[in-house]
Amino acid sequence: MKKHSTVIRTLAAIVLAGAALVSCSKEKEAITGTFTMTIQASMGDNATKGLTPGEGNTIAATWETTDEVAVYNSNNEQIGTLTATNISTEDASTCTLTGTVEGDVTTPLTLKLHENPNYGNQNGTLATIAATCDYATATVTGVTVSGSNITATDNVVFASQQAIIKFTLLDKANDAAISPSSLTVSDGTSTVSLTSIPTATYTTNDATNVLYVAFPAAGEAKTITLTATASDDTYPYEKSGVTFANGHYYTIAVKMTKQVQTPEGAISGLFTVSDDNGVTTKQVYFSQGNLQYNKLTSQFSFMDHQWSTVETIDQNVGDNYADQDIVSLFGWGTWTGSSPSPTQTSTSGTYNWDNDFTQTLSNGSGTWRTLTKNEWGYLFNTRSGATVNGTSGRRYTMATVNSVKGIILLPDDATFESGEAGWGTFNAASNYTTKCTTAQWSGLEAKGCVFLPAAGSRDGTSLSSVGEQGHYWSSTDDVMIINNAWFLFFRMRNVTPVNGNRYHGKCVRLVQDKN
Repeated sequence: MKKHSTVIRTLAAIVLAGAALVSCSKEKEAITGTFTMTIQASMGDNATKGLTPGEGNTIAATWETTDEVAVYNSNNEQIGTLTATNISTEDASTCTLTGTVEGDVTTPLTLKLHENPNYGNQNGTLATIAATCDYATATVTGVTVSGSNITATDNVVFASQQAIIKFTLLDKANDAAISPSSLTVSDGTSTVSLTSIPTATYTTNDATNVLYVAFPAAGEAKTITLTATASDDTYPYEKSGVTFANGHYYTIAVKMTKQVQTPEGAISGLFTVSDDNGVTTKQVYFSQGNLQYNKLTSQFSFMDHQWSTVETIDQNVGDNYADQDIVSLFGWGTWTGSSPSPTQTSTSGTYNWDNDFTQTLSNGSGTWRTLTKNEWGYLFNTRSGATVNGTSGRRYTMATVNSVKGIILLPDDATFESGEAGWGTFNAASNYTTKCTTAQWSGLEAKGCVFLPAAGSRDGTSLSSVGEQGHYWSSTDDVMIINNAWFLFFRMRNVTPVNGNRYHGKCVRLVQDKN
C-alpha cells in the first residue's frame, strides 16, 4: 500500500464539491449512452484510504492504483466503475478517476469507493482499516458531455463513511498498558469486534496500548461500551453521551477496570477480612447460601437463596432434628473422615476442624473455607465498608429479608442510596425492623450484598432460637477450653464472636478467597 506520511490534514467536516449541471443538450434532458468518464478527485481530509498518522489529532489519506469507484445514477442504478490513475506524486491525495459508464447518466451521480467495508476484519492497525474499511462517497452534481466523453464539472471530494478512533487502553488500577487480544466497541446500534488482535499490531502501532478502530457511527451522542480481553482478564467500560461522527478522527485514552470473575456458587460482592497496616491482605466471596447436607444422597450443597433456612420456627421445641432428611446446623468440624458425620448429635467424638471444605458440592466449585474468629471480627468491626446515603464506613445492618430475620453485609467500596432498593435507611442497630421484599432484595444482591439468616442453633436434636438468633461457626478453636470453639453470634442489636460447645449445631457459611 502506498503511503505518504508527510501529507497531514486536520479531520473536519467536508463540504462536498459540486457544480451546476452542464450538458450539450437542454439542462433537464437525460444523458443516455456509453461514455468514457473522467473525474478529478480528492481523498479529502476525512477520507480513510492509505492511512498514516499525522501530527496531533490528524491523519493522512492517499489514493492507490488498485482503487475502484462504483458510479450510481440518480435512480441508484450502478452504471459503471472508475479506476484511480494519475495519482499525484506530491501527496497522493488527488488523482484522476477514469472508466466507462453506460446507460442513464442522470445527475446527481453518487460515487462509492469500496462500498462494502468489512468492519469485522480489523486487527487494530491503520493499514488494515485502509485495506478493508475504506468506504467513502462523493457526489457529482454537474457534468460536461463532449461526444463520447463525459467529465465532472469540478473537482470531487470524497467523504469517509466511518469514524476512526485511536484507543489508548489502560488498567485503571495502576495505569498500566492493556494489550488486549480482542476488543468490542458498540453504541447500541453498531458493533465492531476485533476478535484476534496479533501481538504484531502493537509493534506496528509503535505503542503497546494503542489500537486503531474504524466505526460506522451515525453521529448523534450515544452510550458507548468497550470490552477488552487480555489473557484471562476482561475489561468492560461504558460512557454515555459520546459522539463518533463519520469522517472524523478521535484519540481517546480509556482507563478500564478489570472485571472480577465471581467463583461458581458465590455472591459477586468482595469483603475484606484482614489487612497489614491498612493494606488489604485478603478478600473473600461468600457462598450463595448457607451450607446444607442431604442425608438421603449424602451430598452437601448451598441453599438456593441467601434467606433460606432448613430449620423452621415451629421446630424450636422438641427432638425434630433426627427426623429431617436435610440438615444445616452442624457440629464444629464435620469435614473429614476422622471427624463426626454432618448428622452427629453426640457430645462424644473428636470435633476437629479441617478449614478447607473438600467435599463435592452440587452447586459450587473451587476451594471453600470458613472464616476465622479474627476474620469475622474484622468483617464487622474494622473493614472500610460501603457508603450509604453519603456516609462511609457502613458494614452491615440488621434486617428482615423475605420475612426472614438476619444481617445484611454490605460489600467493600459499594455505594447505596436509601431509595434505590425501595427500602429505608441502613441502620446497624435496627433490631430487624429494616424490611426488604424479595424483589427489593434482588437489587441489593445484584450489588454483592450478603444475607446471614437467623437460623438458630441446635443442642443434640433440639433446636432453639430459630428465626431470632444467628450462630455461625468460625474455624478457630478455644485454646482455653478444650471442648469449645468460636462462632459469630447475633440477635437483636448484638453482634459478637463468642465461644461454645463444639458438638452444638450451628450454621456454616463458606467463603472463597479472591485470587
